[in-house]
Amino acid sequence: MKLYNRYLTTKVAGYFLVIATILICLVWFSKAVTFIKFITEKGIKLSDFLYLFVLVLPWLMMLVIPISLFIAALISYGRMNVSNEITILKNSGIDKFLLSKPIIWVGLACSMFCYLISLYFMPLSNKELRLAKNNFQDNYENIIISPGIFETLNNLTIYVKDRNYENELFGVLIYDSRNAEYALTISSRYGKLDKGKTVLLHLSEGTVQKYNFATKKSEILKFDQYVVNLTDDEQKSMDFRWKAQERYIWELLNPESDSSEDDIKKYRAEIHKRLTYPLFSLILSLIAAAFILKGQFSRRSNIGNELQAVIIGVLFIISVMTIYDLIEKNQKFIILLYGNLLMFAIFSISLLKTKKVG
Repeated sequence: MKLYNRYLTTKVAGYFLVIATILICLVWFSKAVTFIKFITEKGIKLSDFLYLFVLVLPWLMMLVIPISLFIAALISYGRMNVSNEITILKNSGIDKFLLSKPIIWVGLACSMFCYLISLYFMPLSNKELRLAKNNFQDNYENIIISPGIFETLNNLTIYVKDRNYENELFGVLIYDSRNAEYALTISSRYGKLDKGKTVLLHLSEGTVQKYNFATKKSEILKFDQYVVNLTDDEQKSMDFRWKAQERYIWELLNPESDSSEDDIKKYRAEIHKRLTYPLFSLILSLIAAAFILKGQFSRRSNIGNELQAVIIGVLFIISVMTIYDLIEKNQKFIILLYGNLLMFAIFSISLLKTKKVG
């Protein structure tokens, strides 16, 4: 690699890493509001909370990498243009296409990395994220039972008058509507939590009122000892189907035989998203290079060219996102997706190849 190529590549990559880190942190913290309820309401451990953030990282990187590279290219080359570094390189006989190579190489590397995320890490993290969130929502092991407060988790509501540090509860009232056929209202003078693979609540001296939804009749039973299983075993054992974004490519290509027509359309659309979204980095880098190197180089930062690059870049992103929505409804728009990508790529390359300046 020539010295000037190494220098330009280092500049672009440096700005890219800084901008990507900042954007990831900003989006990460904005998503914290969504997950913070799992700590405050569900009693989830901090380590599990941080694990959720790690699972969100592939999605964040796919979102941030193309945009960060686009901004990095405009800023790095814009500053070098102001300091006359680009002008010196141009006057030494290096044309625009050669000057753009560092941006294109970084864009190509980012696209390859995004393909790795798109084809493997994205579905892997989405699967784990769904399982983790379901576990936090349906697992009663971490439930916080605060005295004097009605705690609700899914279709189970628990109220206790008092609680000590040994998980002993006093004045317990439970409303359990997890069963579709009947609801239970349980009251007890005393209870004790037993946390293991399943969370059991051992109750003493109370009553159980069973209300049948079909017959609209109630039965009341007094007990000395009664055990309530707080773990939703039925929910845990339920066989749910992976969504399109949670499937690997081979799972999208070979869906279940009983998949609906709408699901099949979503799976096919997801395949094309996985194959094309990583190209955002490469095409946006071409757009940035084409406009930042467009026209006569001057000491003053060419605000007009940078503004044009932003407009074309935003237009590119909006057009692709719109087509993504269209192909979920009609597969005929698939050719429009690839045609659109090719059009922006050819347009940018043609600007880089033109000899006209000024």
